[in-house]
Amino acid sequence: MEPFKKTAQELLDEITGMLSVVENGAYTSLVNSVLAAKNVVVAGDGRSRYIVGAFAHRLSRLGRMVTVHGEAAGRSAGRGDVLVAVSLRGGRGPLTALAEAAAKHGALVYAFVGEASSVLASCATHVVAISPQTRTPFEVIAGAGRTSLLAFDEAVTIYLDAVLLGIEQVLGIDTETAAGAAGEE
Repeated sequence: MEPFKKTAQELLDEITGMLSVVENGAYTSLVNSVLAAKNVVVAGDGRSRYIVGAFAHRLSRLGRMVTVHGEAAGRSAGRGDVLVAVSLRGGRGPLTALAEAAAKHGALVYAFVGEASSVLASCATHVVAISPQTRTPFEVIAGAGRTSLLAFDEAVTIYLDAVLLGIEQVLGIDTETAAGAAGEE
């Protein structure tokens, strides 16, 4: 097998394994919560910030009020809002402080983490644990477990894309119409 196809298949296999063990309940809950929310606040550490930013952009094209934490026009999450926080490690830091404050003020907090036992996960309403299931060339040793930043980010992207498709389905919007309205032709 040529190098690209081999590497791509290994990455796809890891992402498939990571998503295969994700609990179904958070998905339906997130779709419904985003539809009911006054505002959706998204936040992420490192590269995950770009992933939630893309999610926010597409979500706004579906008519949802969205804030990207850290941007000038951003606001904190409070009662009636949803916070989507993404961090592979989910340790102590600004993202966890944001999630703690949001939960304290009555927001629903969805944490996408590599470890369900992380600090970020402990203050979330719903936890989507996306962690490696097998040893792959993409893993790095971090803390107590193996993690794959690349595969984690890609798995979160696919999960959030599925959420967007779920929202489009509930709203009765077909994907091509939504993409055209977003200028993504």
